[in-house]
Amino acid sequence: MRRSGKRHVSRSPLEDPRLREAASWIAGRICIANQPGRAMRAWRERFDLQTSEVAEWMDVSPSVLTDYERGRRRSPGVQFVRRFAEALIALDLEKYRGRHVRELVGVLGLTRAVLAIGEYVYPVTAQDVCDAVKGEFVASEDRADVPVYGFTVIDSIQAILTMSGYDYLLLFGRSLNRVVAFTKVGSGRSPLVAIRVFPIKAHPVVVLHGPEHVDRVAIRIAEAERVPLILSKVGSVKELIEAFQSLGKMP
Repeated sequence: MRRSGKRHVSRSPLEDPRLREAASWIAGRICIANQPGRAMRAWRERFDLQTSEVAEWMDVSPSVLTDYERGRRRSPGVQFVRRFAEALIALDLEKYRGRHVRELVGVLGLTRAVLAIGEYVYPVTAQDVCDAVKGEFVASEDRADVPVYGFTVIDSIQAILTMSGYDYLLLFGRSLNRVVAFTKVGSGRSPLVAIRVFPIKAHPVVVLHGPEHVDRVAIRIAEAERVPLILSKVGSVKELIEAFQSLGKMP
């Protein structure tokens, strides 16, 4: 028997303004996506949830949700998407003690430092990233085939001014297969030192935008940590972001 959606009204996670912001962000990303169904699936998988779990919380048949995700139904309405986003957050609180949504809320709180963020429906490789940003590998080129599932572009100056060590963990810790691009970089040492100081289970691909040459210490850290390090040669930050947005198939 499926749960009745009415059971969740009194304990809606959207009563918390931070969670409401996260739900709105998720719903917005889905609604503006070229293929909303695929975007829904990407978000559900990001939250490590099964179709049946989400459908039960929403009080709909699993086949309805599956049809949306596979494009067999017309794009879902705004209210359905909002309910879907609410279900992801509520289930994350129940099943994972809010692990995924806390990470998302943390990233959303870094609005000054984070210039762009996105997810790929299908993975691309570090080599694809390097080609897209007109870059060159300066460390760990042997890992050019590592898969990448999303990107985050960061203003390095704002990151230094506003981000704590915990914030760096939010950016890197959840992004197990993600490219993190730092703009306005002087030598590239600071981003790599952050990785060195706050070790993570799986390292991201790092792109540096700005320096003519990368600091030797940064290169040594990247090699030691097995981090593919790419120096981008695109002219502007706007071009850099557009390169990431056009790479692969965005949800």
